[in-house]
Amino acid sequence: MSESRAFWKRPGLALALLLVADAALMVFGVARSWPLNPFVTLLQGDALEYWEWAERISHGAWVGDTPFLSAPLYPYLLGLLRALGCDLPAAFLLHGVMRAATAALLYRFATRACGRPAYGLITAALFLLLLEPAFFVARIVPASLQLLLVAGLLEAARCADQRRTHTRLIGVGALIGLNVLANPPMLLFLPLLPLWLGWRTSAGWKAAGVTACAALLTIAPATLHNALATRSTAAGAEFILVSAQSGVTYAHGHGPGAIGVYRGIPGVSQDRRRQNQEAYALAAAATGEAGWKATDRYFLRQGWDWVRKNPGDALLLHLRKAGFLLFGENYGDLSVPTLELRDLALPRAVPWPLGFLQTGWLLPAAFAGAWWSWRRRGRSLVPVLGALLIPCAVVLIFWYSPRYRLPLIVPVCLLAPVGVHAAITLRNLGLRIAALGLLTLLPVAGRLWMQESGLDDAGRFQPEYEFQFGFHLLSEGRAAEAIPRLERAVAAGHDLALAHEILGRAHVGQAAARAKA
Repeated sequence: MSESRAFWKRPGLALALLLVADAALMVFGVARSWPLNPFVTLLQGDALEYWEWAERISHGAWVGDTPFLSAPLYPYLLGLLRALGCDLPAAFLLHGVMRAATAALLYRFATRACGRPAYGLITAALFLLLLEPAFFVARIVPASLQLLLVAGLLEAARCADQRRTHTRLIGVGALIGLNVLANPPMLLFLPLLPLWLGWRTSAGWKAAGVTACAALLTIAPATLHNALATRSTAAGAEFILVSAQSGVTYAHGHGPGAIGVYRGIPGVSQDRRRQNQEAYALAAAATGEAGWKATDRYFLRQGWDWVRKNPGDALLLHLRKAGFLLFGENYGDLSVPTLELRDLALPRAVPWPLGFLQTGWLLPAAFAGAWWSWRRRGRSLVPVLGALLIPCAVVLIFWYSPRYRLPLIVPVCLLAPVGVHAAITLRNLGLRIAALGLLTLLPVAGRLWMQESGLDDAGRFQPEYEFQFGFHLLSEGRAAEAIPRLERAVAAGHDLALAHEILGRAHVGQAAARAKA
């Protein structure tokens, strides 16, 4: 017992052991998946775009021939890595380091904010046990970078609250700018600055001005890049703050057949390498006005016209998006973590107990913790609430993707223990039981609703998963392994023309291999 008490009196050691155990499990999971799981080694969609973009940057193409069409910070970081001669394993190692740093920042924030190291350890453990942060370590996506920057921003804001100096405010502003460069919707953090720093006093407005200027100066290189990249186009130099794809993204989420997740736009490829050029050409042909801002306006207007003309369907669509936001587990526009981890033919890429928790399980407790904390801490909680609500707004405005929801994981890990603690410490026994029951039953009820409605039932996404798996296997020259997957995709009703074509290629490849043997 004395040894146990001594251990918990040394929370730094406990955190270090937690991080070492997590790193060992992650390395083990990625290493055993590498030769068998084609999703790890073969890139598609956004991941392929990021990797190819990073390669161009590593060869000196710092300014592209289009404005940024997605957040630029992550591909430039990858470009630096590739310029050093590093490949996929080094990128995954970098993700792992950022994961450990995020957990350490969460521990520091929670410990300093509450004065209890145990709370810091619980917060870090929650983060390490969640599925999505662990799963995306072995994917070429900006998830780990986004989470680290959100955690860094909240810790910097906490320090600025303790002692407001110009240096700390500039640091907060720079971190807001870096967050925007990694995740453009974080620009919504800027209007929250007066609410956080004090809008009733001139000192508060001055502090907000200093912070906002630091943020905008950090973002400025992206704006300059966009002007340089478009100076020779028909529309001339376009000063686009960060990226020029919000209108296309909005159209992906709103239109005939939309259910709250990604939908293809008629006439525009789903392949990211062709999508934006085709959208540009389509908008120019339809309006006679060439330009990236014009393209953005055209597709934004398309999506909004559908919402305006179909208010009932639009209301139902936004309710579905809210359902995905709060209770979604099985959908993925790039990867489907739950289906991949359930696949018995693959070694589990995220070893147990990592990946045990789903984000939706913690959300009711996190919102309860946010309400309880706001009543006691007031405006000092604004940065945490902003980090929680901005990803929610992104999903509700555009469409649901686990990657759009992902940044809220940082504030959720901070607030969920607060919500549970607030429920446990209620004086009235009946209220305590009711509160704990509500926090437990809401995620269960939400999951049942999502599954019964067919929106987030794993079976709905199985055909696409089987097709992508088979396609990846065929791309690696493993035709014999690809055929059963593609046959299951065809049997499940996946896009039959495409699935039959790829299945035919797999049979041809298998026949060629047999003939050669």
